[in-house]
Amino acid sequence: MTESLPPSDPTTAAPGATAERPSRIAPVLVGATVGVVLVVIGTAALLLTRRTAPPGPVDAGATASAPIAATATADTRRPLPSLERQTAVRRLAEWQVEPFDRLAPTEGTAAAFEPILRPPPPFDAIDATLFDAFDVRIRLAHARPVGRDEACLDTQGNRFACGLRGRASLQNFLFGKRPACIRLFLGGGAGGVVDARCSVDGSDLAERQIRAGWAFPSELADASHHAALEAARREHLGVWAGPYEMPRIDQSVVDAQEVAFGSLRRSP
Repeated sequence: MTESLPPSDPTTAAPGATAERPSRIAPVLVGATVGVVLVVIGTAALLLTRRTAPPGPVDAGATASAPIAATATADTRRPLPSLERQTAVRRLAEWQVEPFDRLAPTEGTAAAFEPILRPPPPFDAIDATLFDAFDVRIRLAHARPVGRDEACLDTQGNRFACGLRGRASLQNFLFGKRPACIRLFLGGGAGGVVDARCSVDGSDLAERQIRAGWAFPSELADASHHAALEAARREHLGVWAGPYEMPRIDQSVVDAQEVAFGSLRRSP
């Protein structure tokens, strides 16, 4: 008679049988753990790549207006500019240049930089544009005179001393006045003559003599001097009372050579 074996109980299995199950599960757990670690590493690498991506184009205006402390969040791979450079960039962005007009009028510019010569009396007119002051001989640089001893024809065809009348016109106008003159060139000038632009109470002496018909515009004349010449011709003033042709040379040069400085003054 044979004995029947009791049914096998897993809880009462042999030790060898119970050790076989964990040996099959361990590889699965290790593989899952490695996968999770790889996923974490990949996610961290992606986030780090996005954070350290190179910045886009920088707006100069935004950089200049941003506080200096904000530059600390910029690309950490490059050294930050110095405080002096950041300050210079900000001030350069705020710099404003006033517009400059190259064709702007220049009235008053010469008076601001050139010394004004105010010769004292007595005044002795050599011709219509040349006169001796107390210690200097001055020539109106924008006008050329009728000759000192020249004669002209009037409306009736008669001769008259236009040179003498031109000289008297300047002498009488200067009497009791104090002209203000700005010399055109440095130094005393040729023959001790100072070429200057003179005025009395805002009236340009060269323009006045041209307008009266006793002088003509020189090479240095302005548009106002040429306009004065046309007005004198139109109204037949001075030498334009009759037929007249302007001299080709500057008569003041000849008159300055013929008349010595101070020779016209009366001895006391």
